[in-house]
Amino acid sequence: MASGERQFSKNKAHFNPSLATVLKTTEDVMKKLVLSIAGALSLMIAAGPVYAQTLNVKGNVPFEFKVVNKTLPAGRYNIVSSGDLSSCIVSLVNAQRQYVAMVAAGPYDSTVASRTVMIFHRYGTHYYLAGVRIADGSTGWMFPRGKAEIEEARNTQPEDTMVALNVQ
Repeated sequence: MASGERQFSKNKAHFNPSLATVLKTTEDVMKKLVLSIAGALSLMIAAGPVYAQTLNVKGNVPFEFKVVNKTLPAGRYNIVSSGDLSSCIVSLVNAQRQYVAMVAAGPYDSTVASRTVMIFHRYGTHYYLAGVRIADGSTGWMFPRGKAEIEEARNTQPEDTMVALNVQ
């Protein structure tokens, strides 16, 4: 049995790499991982400006309105977006530079708008921000409807109301 035990020990030593080999292999894997991540980040940074589109417009909304489920007061707003044409995040900030609302928006249809506007759906005296269109381009974003607008849309067809915006 002693010889069998020795044979097992030799085989065990043969199949288990030394600590130095394990560390070298781990180091190689980590180097490859770091280089892969660095390469991916470089590509994202280089490709970012190609796909990202930022919108910065200002306008005065003369009535209280809702964005999804948040009610906002009448007033001057700065609208800033970041993202690509398929989807983006749009922030609405009031004139006092207070954060007001942040909305995930999808692309508007590709028809060319004649002027830069905020588009509201109006149901009686209630206004809901439906989208933003930029003049002379196919850029624009639609906002999701909130619960209140969905409920009002069951009984009434909305009228579109537009508020002019200034592109910054």
